[in-house]
Amino acid sequence: MMLNGLLFLFALSGGLLLALAGVASAMLLSTLLLMAFVWVLSWNALLVLLMFTVFVVVGPLQYVLGFGKAFWLPYLLAMMMMLRFIVQYPETKQSGLSRPMDASTPTSYTLGDRLSAAVVQRGLRWALAMSLLFASTAVASSLLNQVSLVQWFVSGKEYLALWVLPCLMGLGYLNVAGWSYAPQVLVAWLCVQLPWVFWQRFGVAPQRGGDSPWDAVVGLFAGNAWGGGGSGAMAMVSLSAAALVGVAWRLKMIRGHWLVLAVLAALAACAMAEVKLTWALLPVLTLGVALMPGIKRTSLMKPLLVAVTLAAMAAMAMVWVYQQQYTSARSLESDSLSAYSQQIWSRSMDDSVRADEWGQLTRLGALRFWWQRQTALDMAGWLIGHGMGATRKSAWMDGDIAKQYSFNLGRTTAAIWLWEVGVLGAISGVMALLIFAILGWYLGQSWAAWEQAIVWRFLLSGASLSLVVVLLSIPYSADLMEAPHLPTWALLMVGVIWAAARRCQTLPKVASMSMPEVQS
Repeated sequence: MMLNGLLFLFALSGGLLLALAGVASAMLLSTLLLMAFVWVLSWNALLVLLMFTVFVVVGPLQYVLGFGKAFWLPYLLAMMMMLRFIVQYPETKQSGLSRPMDASTPTSYTLGDRLSAAVVQRGLRWALAMSLLFASTAVASSLLNQVSLVQWFVSGKEYLALWVLPCLMGLGYLNVAGWSYAPQVLVAWLCVQLPWVFWQRFGVAPQRGGDSPWDAVVGLFAGNAWGGGGSGAMAMVSLSAAALVGVAWRLKMIRGHWLVLAVLAALAACAMAEVKLTWALLPVLTLGVALMPGIKRTSLMKPLLVAVTLAAMAAMAMVWVYQQQYTSARSLESDSLSAYSQQIWSRSMDDSVRADEWGQLTRLGALRFWWQRQTALDMAGWLIGHGMGATRKSAWMDGDIAKQYSFNLGRTTAAIWLWEVGVLGAISGVMALLIFAILGWYLGQSWAAWEQAIVWRFLLSGASLSLVVVLLSIPYSADLMEAPHLPTWALLMVGVIWAAARRCQTLPKVASMSMPEVQS
């Protein structure tokens, strides 16, 4: 009864404020009221709320209602979750509740020939050590460069806030007992996004015009119809979601028509937005699904040949779709696939350090510009960077490095990390993601002999593939540091691998068993 009363007051006050004071004030009140529920809802319910906010609410609020600060909502929610976690952790650790088992965890496990419990433990320690080194470098760099409190709050959220997800997963506050429905949820989400993509492509993009109309196509991700947005993050997460559905199909968790629907929806979203990274993602994810852990070598040839063929056909089709949509009718590139491909390649390899009319450097140019500005007198800046938010330009604050230049230095996540957390932070961040991806891939073999662990096999294979996508995004875009979508997806997958590694270490080992053959 009390909960119903609180929900009624929440809806009434939010509606009145929306009518009288506008969207921003209503969202502020809604956020404050939602923060109260952080302390009463279960952790699983909070995870669902956070994922729904990130992948369904934030994008439309920005794109349709023009509420540009909507991306703060998941970060604020994550901060409150982190506060609750810090307050409750000592109590749960003392009572032994920080390592619970759920129904999907087997009572025993087997490791492949190349793995042992010691290897799993060592890999997890290295992954966590690299993660801690990355966070420590960000904090130390900010302290050394005397970053202001405003800059700590505005920029620190991208570095620290969402780490509550892997902490909750890895330390056992969340379980995967109900995640058997995840493939169906991913298919539904991809289908819900598709009408948004078509509306943005055929309704908004023609009105926008200009040289980059595809920037208007962001699906359910953050963006602005006239200023661009997260089209790259949309492609990366959508293809990763389709790959997870493919893994679920190989494990016979869903039927083939759901896989076809998911793949078509993801490819359609990518086709409407010219995301060059799609050409690399398609073969990587297709081969990953074909070669997922737990398959006998004798059964690899057929799915491997099919995967190579499908990946090549999809990549070539995507090049043709991009050429037909986004080249001038009178240009050479509109008549020749080779000319279009050569143009895209030359743009990608352009390392000039001049800023364009939008104040952006090229991807390689941003790295070259950073390298040219390094001196022997600033070894600390080279090693640990200039502090969180040093390259940020916003209405709230401009970073110390950003103030020196009229253009945007943060062209990619790699450039942002090099400026803000230095070589040490950038290397440790990449190594943490890489070790987690490798650990998750091989942990999938540990659970392959147990049908009751099918959800774990699905999550581990999908998490490893998703982290590979995130690693490819680091030199390509700044989506990992500019919006909550990609980091939320990445850190949730990190949490899955962390949780699986800890559970393997707590279970008794049995004699090695042969891996069952997974039919394609």
